Parts: sequence; C-alpha cells; structure tokens
Amino acid sequence: MLKNLFKHTKLNLSKRNTFLYNSSTSQCCKRYFLNDTSKQDFHKQILSHTISDTQQLASKIAPLLKEKDILLLIGEIGSGKSVFARHAIRLLENDMTLDVPSPTFLLDNIYETKILDKTLEIHHIDLYRLDRMDRLDLPQIFENSISLIEWGDRLLDRKLMSEVYHLSIKQSMEQSNVLIVKFEYQENSLYKIDSEEKRTITLMSKTSSFCCIFLSEAIHSSFIHLN
Repeated sequence: MLKNLFKHTKLNLSKRNTFLYNSSTSQCCKRYFLNDTSKQDFHKQILSHTISDTQQLASKIAPLLKEKDILLLIGEIGSGKSVFARHAIRLLENDMTLDVPSPTFLLDNIYETKILDKTLEIHHIDLYRLDRMDRLDLPQIFENSISLIEWGDRLLDRKLMSEVYHLSIKQSMEQSNVLIVKFEYQENSLYKIDSEEKRTITLMSKTSSFCCIFLSEAIHSSFIHLN
C-alpha cells in the first residue's frame, strides 16, 4: 500500500481528507466516482520541500499507473510539473538515465512501458500551445495509453471543453481514470524554474457540470488508507 511506501519519506501529508465515493464496475476494473457536489471531492495535500520530494511522490504514483490512466499536471511554469513527469516516465521505462525532453514544441512525446506483460505507450503531452485540443487524437491516446499531461487544467476549462469539437475528448475522459496533480508555491515569491522552494502538491479528483471524473481502483485504494 502507498501508506507503507510513504513510511520513510520526508513528505508531510495533510490530514484534511474527504472520501465519500460511490462505486461502479467496468470491464477493465472497478472505478470510483464522485457525485456532482464539492463536498465529495477527493483531496490530498502533500508538502514538497525539495525537487527530491517531488520525485519521491512521482515514484509512489508511477507504479500504480496502468492503461487508461490520465494524470493532469497543473501549475505555473517551473512549479514542478516537468520534474514530476520526467521522473515518473523514467520509472515506467525502468531507465533513470533516459532523456525526457519537454513536449512544449512537439506537443506529444511518446515512450513505452510493459505492465503485466502488455506493452503500453506513455504519452507526455503539453497543452500550453494548443488552441484546440482536438489537434491531438486524445480519445485514441486515452483509450490505449498512460497519459501525463502538462497544463492539464485546459481539459477542465468548462468554456473551452464545451465546444462541439471537444465533445469526443470529454466523453473519452469520462471513460478513463483521471488524477489531477496541482503544483503551487507555498509562498508568494518570484518562482525559479526547478527551484528548491517549498511547494504544495495537491492530489485530487473533482467533478464538474460538464465532466464526471473517475479514479482507478489502485489509486483510490492506496490514498484512502493514507493517513
């Protein structure tokens, strides 16, 4: 369990938790979903003091990821999104020296991992420069891959995602397992890219009026028992 994995880490875990879930089953696995009320949002805060702390969190989440899992990485430039994604991808690839460049210009960098003898693609995506999300085949990516998406808050933008050409993406997200990872500096100061300043990392799954977000059984089971 993730609780045991965190036992010897320096990360400080907030005890502010609300876990009120309904469950449903699909062909792939059990998933946990939230009704459309803010009081039922999954919410776990972690204090990261260093880049190493952010990497440690990635090392706890990466082994839980599987097909159809989506991580929406949210935060300002230099807040830790790329540090987290880079470390998670190296762990999934089982190569800690792997070059993991930013997907800022290519938009989607693709890697591979093997889970339960099945080869899966890992998509490291950056949505910052996209004016329309359908310029990437996100439904196909979400269906068959593990996705780590920087500037993932764009997929939670109600106005943007209500456009007709984004409907298939919204529907695909509702069939996937989504975890939001939000990076915020603890103090109001000028950020420094990949700096060692303290930051709060919030793990959450939040429904909205336009999209019902699901958590995978592995992530739900791990975090619901984490004190």
